[in-house]
Amino acid sequence: MVATGFIVAIPVFLDVGLVILAPMLYALSRDAKRSLLYYGIPLLAGLAVTHAFMPPTPGPIAVADIIDAKLGWVIFFGLILGFPTAVIAGPVFGNYIANKIDVRPPDTFEVNVQSQSSDAPPFGMIAWIIAAPLILILLGTMTDVLVEEQFIVQSKLTEIMVFLGHPFSALIIATLLAIYFLCMRRGMENQEIMELSTKALGPAGIIILVTGAGGVLKQVLIDSGIGQVIADSVAEMALPAILLSWTLAALVRITQGSATVAMITAAGIM
Repeated sequence: MVATGFIVAIPVFLDVGLVILAPMLYALSRDAKRSLLYYGIPLLAGLAVTHAFMPPTPGPIAVADIIDAKLGWVIFFGLILGFPTAVIAGPVFGNYIANKIDVRPPDTFEVNVQSQSSDAPPFGMIAWIIAAPLILILLGTMTDVLVEEQFIVQSKLTEIMVFLGHPFSALIIATLLAIYFLCMRRGMENQEIMELSTKALGPAGIIILVTGAGGVLKQVLIDSGIGQVIADSVAEMALPAILLSWTLAALVRITQGSATVAMITAAGIM
């Protein structure tokens, strides 16, 4: 369940992933006669960790841009730190809390087993399309670092690798691959592809709006001098910077609910 949440949250938002996978949770809980929390907490841990730790979800990308961090390093350390965090918060805590609280699926729930369509795309193809932007970003970042440290000589090839590894380029390439392999190759008409792309702009537009608003808040903090006042106050408290950034993000996350806004706000203040 942790691995499922970890993978599913890369291409879709956390709440969407939960809605999609909820029937599977109910079925597992009913058949195994275990508390919903036994499977639900690990799934939520995987979804939440990817949402907060792993690009191309919007929060980590926005934070990397605000604090001028290499996105490849964000992906690298996100993997190293994210999965153990998901394991501790998921199976370990889920097993503990499921023994304390027994939650059963609703009585109205019924499992409808539907046969998979014969023309459905293979899992391997979907996995590669999802992984493509992450691989390109990592390769671009590593190439940039190797050139800066003079391990390799700068050339046209390294410039192309860095260009392809830029988040904009990597995500555009992944989008084009998805359109070609999942739409055009499967006989989808141009009008259908256009309608599908238009629908995708809805949730993306909300994220762009939230990210933009977070950027505005950051600039207000900077221009008004509030950020400096907070920084001076915190300096007197002798709080470690990492602990401070985590505390700010956690407080905003708890009070207003959005992980993306919490990350952007904390990054702006830092």
